[in-house]
Amino acid sequence: MTPLLWIVFAVLVWNVLLTLIPVTVMIAKDFQFAASSRDGDGPEMPLWAQRAKRSSENMKENLPLFFGFAVLVHLVNPSSAQALLGAQIFFGARVLHAVVYMAGVPHVRTLLWVTSLVGAGMMASALF
Repeated sequence: MTPLLWIVFAVLVWNVLLTLIPVTVMIAKDFQFAASSRDGDGPEMPLWAQRAKRSSENMKENLPLFFGFAVLVHLVNPSSAQALLGAQIFFGARVLHAVVYMAGVPHVRTLLWVTSLVGAGMMASALF
Protein backbone atom coordinates (compact mmCIF):
# COMPACT_ATOMS: atom_id res chain seq x y z
CA MET A 1 0.00 0.00 0.00
CA THR A 2 1.13 3.52 -0.71
CA PRO A 3 1.71 5.92 2.20
CA LEU A 4 -1.41 7.84 1.11
CA LEU A 5 -3.51 4.69 1.37
CA TRP A 6 -2.13 4.08 4.87
CA ILE A 7 -3.45 7.51 5.84
CA VAL A 8 -6.82 6.65 4.27
CA PHE A 9 -6.82 3.46 6.37
CA ALA A 10 -5.95 5.47 9.51
CA VAL A 11 -8.81 7.90 8.80
CA LEU A 12 -11.20 4.96 8.44
CA VAL A 13 -10.05 3.43 11.73
CA TRP A 14 -10.32 6.81 13.47
CA ASN A 15 -13.84 7.24 12.13
CA VAL A 16 -14.86 3.86 13.56
CA LEU A 17 -13.30 4.64 16.94
CA LEU A 18 -14.91 8.08 17.04
CA THR A 19 -18.29 6.53 16.25
CA LEU A 20 -17.87 3.99 19.05
CA ILE A 21 -17.22 6.58 21.79
CA PRO A 22 -20.80 7.88 22.21
CA VAL A 23 -22.27 4.46 21.46
CA THR A 24 -20.20 2.90 24.23
CA VAL A 25 -21.33 5.57 26.68
CA MET A 26 -24.95 4.97 25.69
CA ILE A 27 -24.60 1.21 26.17
CA ALA A 28 -23.02 1.75 29.58
CA LYS A 29 -25.81 4.15 30.64
CA ASP A 30 -28.80 2.21 29.32
CA PHE A 31 -28.20 -1.06 27.51
CA GLN A 32 -31.92 -1.67 26.95
CA PHE A 33 -32.32 1.64 25.15
CA ALA A 34 -29.13 1.14 23.14
CA ALA A 35 -30.33 -2.30 22.02
CA SER A 36 -33.81 -1.03 21.15
CA SER A 37 -35.02 0.90 18.12
CA ARG A 38 -33.99 4.03 20.06
CA ASP A 39 -37.36 5.72 19.89
CA GLY A 40 -37.43 8.67 22.27
CA ASP A 41 -34.66 10.65 23.88
CA GLY A 42 -32.65 7.92 25.53
CA PRO A 43 -30.41 8.24 28.55
CA GLU A 44 -28.94 11.57 29.60
CA MET A 45 -25.45 11.64 28.17
CA PRO A 46 -22.55 13.57 29.69
CA LEU A 47 -21.65 16.74 27.79
CA TRP A 48 -18.36 15.31 26.56
CA ALA A 49 -20.21 12.28 25.09
CA GLN A 50 -22.72 14.59 23.37
CA ARG A 51 -19.78 16.49 21.91
CA ALA A 52 -18.17 13.20 20.85
CA LYS A 53 -21.35 12.38 18.93
CA ARG A 54 -21.34 15.76 17.21
CA SER A 55 -17.64 15.38 16.42
CA SER A 56 -18.35 11.98 14.89
CA GLU A 57 -21.15 13.45 12.78
CA ASN A 58 -18.85 16.28 11.68
CA MET A 59 -16.19 13.75 10.71
CA LYS A 60 -18.70 11.86 8.59
CA GLU A 61 -19.60 15.12 6.81
CA ASN A 62 -15.92 15.68 5.95
CA LEU A 63 -15.13 12.12 4.84
CA PRO A 64 -16.46 12.41 1.27
CA LEU A 65 -14.20 15.41 0.64
CA PHE A 66 -11.14 13.60 1.99
CA PHE A 67 -11.87 10.27 0.29
CA GLY A 68 -12.67 11.96 -3.01
CA PHE A 69 -9.34 13.77 -3.06
CA ALA A 70 -7.50 10.66 -1.84
CA VAL A 71 -8.91 8.52 -4.64
CA LEU A 72 -8.18 11.15 -7.30
CA VAL A 73 -4.63 11.68 -6.05
CA HIS A 74 -4.07 7.93 -5.86
CA LEU A 75 -5.15 7.60 -9.50
CA VAL A 76 -3.41 10.69 -10.90
CA ASN A 77 -0.30 11.25 -8.78
CA PRO A 78 0.10 8.55 -6.11
CA SER A 79 3.65 9.58 -5.16
CA SER A 80 2.79 13.23 -4.49
CA ALA A 81 4.58 14.40 -1.35
CA GLN A 82 2.24 17.40 -1.15
CA ALA A 83 -0.85 15.20 -1.20
CA LEU A 84 0.63 12.91 1.44
CA LEU A 85 1.43 15.87 3.68
CA GLY A 86 -2.10 17.21 3.12
CA ALA A 87 -3.58 13.85 4.09
CA GLN A 88 -1.40 13.71 7.20
CA ILE A 89 -2.47 17.23 8.16
CA PHE A 90 -6.12 16.30 7.59
CA PHE A 91 -5.81 13.20 9.76
CA GLY A 92 -3.88 14.87 12.57
CA ALA A 93 -6.20 17.87 12.62
CA ARG A 94 -9.27 15.62 12.71
CA VAL A 95 -7.93 13.60 15.64
CA LEU A 96 -7.08 16.77 17.56
CA HIS A 97 -10.43 18.30 16.52
CA ALA A 98 -12.29 15.43 18.19
CA VAL A 99 -10.23 15.59 21.38
CA VAL A 100 -10.62 19.36 21.65
CA TYR A 101 -14.33 19.12 20.76
CA MET A 102 -14.93 16.57 23.55
CA ALA A 103 -13.03 18.83 25.96
CA GLY A 104 -15.31 21.72 25.00
CA VAL A 105 -12.67 24.12 23.67
CA PRO A 106 -14.58 26.20 21.07
CA HIS A 107 -12.09 28.36 19.14
CA VAL A 108 -9.31 25.79 18.94
CA ARG A 109 -11.86 23.27 17.65
CA THR A 110 -12.78 25.60 14.79
CA LEU A 111 -9.12 26.29 14.00
CA LEU A 112 -8.47 22.54 13.79
CA TRP A 113 -11.45 22.07 11.49
CA VAL A 114 -10.05 24.78 9.19
CA THR A 115 -6.63 23.10 9.38
CA SER A 116 -8.17 19.84 8.21
CA LEU A 117 -9.67 21.70 5.23
CA VAL A 118 -6.23 23.14 4.44
CA GLY A 119 -4.90 19.56 4.40
CA ALA A 120 -7.68 18.52 2.02
CA GLY A 121 -6.92 21.57 -0.11
CA MET A 122 -3.28 20.51 -0.32
CA MET A 123 -4.45 17.14 -1.58
CA ALA A 124 -6.64 18.83 -4.19
CA SER A 125 -3.89 21.14 -5.37
CA ALA A 126 -1.60 18.14 -5.90
CA LEU A 127 -3.93 17.12 -8.74
CA PHE A 128 -2.83 20.05 -10.90
